Amino acid sequence: MPGIIAWVSGTGAPVGTQPYCVGLRCDMDALALSEPINSIRETYNSVVPNMMHACGHDGHMSILTYTVAAICQPSFLQTLPSNFIVKFFFQPAEEDISGARVMVKQMHVLDETSKYGPHVDEVYGLHLISSLPYGVAQSQRGCVLAASMDIDIKVHGRSGHAGCPQRGIDATLIAANILLSAQTIITRNIPPCSSTVLSFGHFVSGEIRNGIASDALIMGTIRSDNQENAELIYQRLQQICAGASIQYNCQAEVAL
Repeated sequence: MPGIIAWVSGTGAPVGTQPYCVGLRCDMDALALSEPINSIRETYNSVVPNMMHACGHDGHMSILTYTVAAICQPSFLQTLPSNFIVKFFFQPAEEDISGARVMVKQMHVLDETSKYGPHVDEVYGLHLISSLPYGVAQSQRGCVLAASMDIDIKVHGRSGHAGCPQRGIDATLIAANILLSAQTIITRNIPPCSSTVLSFGHFVSGEIRNGIASDALIMGTIRSDNQENAELIYQRLQQICAGASIQYNCQAEVAL
């Protein structure tokens, strides 16, 4: 899992006796989308098929790269105490495998290690958001953006001919009912004032028009600013899949 970590110390007179380290973090991965050619954006259109910075991460990298260049100017470093350290994190895998967790838990990038630099006392990150006007930055106390969890729902039935549907177990129909049932979780199990969303962006089943599909896959995300709400959604999805397994005599399961 590639990533970049760097740090720099001030060159001014020390303040106090203990070092203090501030971390600045950005994410650097893309999404599996093909970017349409647009003359307005031609200077930064993706040239790699099925790979696009659709979530603004190229902007995040640009911001942090410029910040590194600005901080590392000798004239600016002189304004920082020699025991004040700035540590830069270009974090991979934000979109897929929780790269931040890997860096913190497995690589110990925030701890005192000889390989990854000094202990970090506080960390700052940012995310571009299109709903804010150009040039405006926003912050608030507490949670700013929701956490995201990927979910996969798999249904295994039995294939058959479309002319004899009673001989099969229709994974498409079952998955569709699971999908519709899942949409009731937010409206009937989660408080209305909660910032919690359950969305599905991928549904695939079957291969031919005249066959009963034996398997179906639904992929989506849970996004919430409340861990209990996210766990409740996952629990309800498990219950819905368990009920569908009994009702339709199939195998239905959900996994994070």
